[in-house]
Amino acid sequence: MTDAEAGARKAASLAGPLSSTPGIVVLCAPPGFGKSEVLTRAQGLIQNTPSASIRRFDRAQHRLAPDAAAEAILQAGADQLIIVDGLQGADRGAISEALSVRFPSQDAPRLWLSIHHLKDLALARLVADGAATIIDWRSLKLSDGELRLRLARVPPRFKRVVGDLGRAWPAACSLLSRWAQQAPPDEADWEVPAILAASGLDGYIEQEIAPVLSSEELEALIHASITETIEVDADRRGVTRSHEQQAIMRASSKIAGLIERQGSKLIVQPALRHWLTTRFEELPSHRQVESLAHAAREFEGRGDLVVAARLFRSAGREAEIERLIADRGSLLIWMTHGFPAIRELVDQAGDILLSRSPILQLMRCIVLMKTGRISEAQELFATIDADACAQTPSLERDHEVVRITLLTYGCVLQRDTDLDRFHAIVARSVDEPDWKSLLSTLACILHTQRARFDSALANLIDARVHARSADSRYNLLFLSLHEANIHLAQGDLKKARAALNDARRRWRQEFPEDRGAETVMSALAASLEYELGQLSSARASVRKSAYRMPDSEAWFDVYAAAYEPMARLIAVDHGLGPAIEALADQRRRLIAQGLPRVAALLQNLAIILAGEAWLRTGSAPPDPPGDLAPLDVAPSWQEEEAHHLARAWLRWRQGDAAAAVRGLREVSESSESRRLARSTLRYQLALAAFAAHESNPDADAELRRAIVLAADLGARQAVQHVMSPVVARAVARLGEAAPARSDLKRFISTLQSSSRAAEGSKHPLLSAREIDVLKALSEGGSDKVIGRMLDMSEHGVRFHLKSIYRKLSVHDRLAAVHRAKELSAI
Repeated sequence: MTDAEAGARKAASLAGPLSSTPGIVVLCAPPGFGKSEVLTRAQGLIQNTPSASIRRFDRAQHRLAPDAAAEAILQAGADQLIIVDGLQGADRGAISEALSVRFPSQDAPRLWLSIHHLKDLALARLVADGAATIIDWRSLKLSDGELRLRLARVPPRFKRVVGDLGRAWPAACSLLSRWAQQAPPDEADWEVPAILAASGLDGYIEQEIAPVLSSEELEALIHASITETIEVDADRRGVTRSHEQQAIMRASSKIAGLIERQGSKLIVQPALRHWLTTRFEELPSHRQVESLAHAAREFEGRGDLVVAARLFRSAGREAEIERLIADRGSLLIWMTHGFPAIRELVDQAGDILLSRSPILQLMRCIVLMKTGRISEAQELFATIDADACAQTPSLERDHEVVRITLLTYGCVLQRDTDLDRFHAIVARSVDEPDWKSLLSTLACILHTQRARFDSALANLIDARVHARSADSRYNLLFLSLHEANIHLAQGDLKKARAALNDARRRWRQEFPEDRGAETVMSALAASLEYELGQLSSARASVRKSAYRMPDSEAWFDVYAAAYEPMARLIAVDHGLGPAIEALADQRRRLIAQGLPRVAALLQNLAIILAGEAWLRTGSAPPDPPGDLAPLDVAPSWQEEEAHHLARAWLRWRQGDAAAAVRGLREVSESSESRRLARSTLRYQLALAAFAAHESNPDADAELRRAIVLAADLGARQAVQHVMSPVVARAVARLGEAAPARSDLKRFISTLQSSSRAAEGSKHPLLSAREIDVLKALSEGGSDKVIGRMLDMSEHGVRFHLKSIYRKLSVHDRLAAVHRAKELSAI
């Protein structure tokens, strides 16, 4: 469809309703919205009727006789139609007076008006009385579907630039489309000003749009065009809008449709904004700098620090960025505006200012830590003069914040005394809830890792109160994540999910670009979903968390939450060997990053995976994947759980089942008293598995205790870790005993179904053709290559692959080949 055809179609869709509407119809939109074409189309619909009497006035007739349109309105009869196509050159006062005389009345003619905005004529009374029907730019703009129709004839290389610059403005789309259809391909890569010139759109704006605005309004828009959006609301203190803002508001009214309001912001049509930006670049350099600095201070006053920093940098006044940071409380920006803001401020300040500014160096440490570069952050922090920072209270406080944050992200925060100095510094800032919230958050992390959940929850409540008082929305997001982490440790999966949902909502609404927050959220989600047996969802969460580490932000709880489901899912999909190798690879990376505690946790996790595999397969146990990693001096609950379980599996492998059981009973009683339900469940399950395999007479009772706890928590997957044939038979006996609790009966039934599915997957009924596909798959090649080898279509290959995945309980090609080889199917 050509532009002319598309424009005609748009005009025709509006002409019908217009031609049948009585009284005054006003087409109100800036130039370039096709008002004249709509009027022409509507006129054509009625001019051939016998009683039609039409008089039309346009720009040329206005120039010849400025008052002719007004005279025609005054003299026209009720059966006549007056069309006033634009007001340029017309006597607007006379037309307004004629409207007030003739409307509304019984003998008034029909009148169609084309104007740029409602203030062009005195129409307020007629609009209020309902005597005038308004068709504004919203009806005249291009819809998404109409834009796609216009772009259909545009060469592919030009579609994006035409769509981005033209948007909903019909005239811009027409000019750009015609240019694109004639231009050589390399012009698609031109800069926007060159494209505007080549298409003629800059001339159209200069001749048709600029004259609609006063010189003051145009100048205000030119200066405001240095940012993509224009803030127009008065600030929170109730200060009225500046003279410049008032001019911008008047301009937005005059060319509504080219400037749209979204909340407190004005969005300028892209082509028009680029034209305004070009006019700004033509100003003398000193005026550009003044305008940039003025705009930067306005954005700073509104709290939009990122835009302010960009503008200060554009003005060549990077030193103002350091002043801005100091005025806003330096690291308070992190808690109130989020990590993307602090990273952007550091980037905009530049290396020269960074090298001599302790404030910016401390902020740089945060940036490095949040991107997983712990060693670099530690090295930079060591170069910052602590004594010099201590001479300034705010710098001393920021220095201490970074020190504690380094302990947290470096997985070294362990003891209550780690927070003593920071507590003393915060105590001096009695009226600053931001710092109190941060202190309580850090204490919450510390108590959670030590399984002091009552204290952790008290810290959490305190941190939320202060965060809300300080409007620290970023910290509120992370407090929901800390709450989810606490509930995961306590085994309350329902509350953990609710806290995660709250965090996800906050992230989507306010910080969707913060990848670090997404990583933390996804790690905790992976742990929750895996516990519940939702393996598909867990796989998706693992891809957004474990595979980003250690190149993203995390503290000890997050590493533990991400890596365990990652390793277990690899074992499910690809076997124990790939899982052990993946853990070894991650350990090497973690040690290089300066995170030996996390590496030790993964070492013990590898031993646990191997022990569980020995139990389930019943095969002669191979050597363990490394030695037992020792406990840290002040271990977290995750380290304790992994250490005690790994030690028990090693003892069982060595034939000392009694020592394994004795050790597990001790730590199980301890974890139960600390309300560490997750660890208690795993200890109980290991105890039940050992008892079942040692034919202990109390084995069924041990299993019942473990299954009841698992059912209470809803933790289905943990039971599958020890589901050997012996344990499966014990579970069956438990189910046959007809438990009194219906929920327990359902839980056992679910376990049995999962166990039968897993057992069935060991002996799948693969067809001969499926085995052929598997053999071809093991040699590599795409669906097309396999199809040629086996003389079948690509669709047929994919059909057989889906059946193979289902029968083998796998999810990809590599896993299918691995599983088939395990079963000696190929």
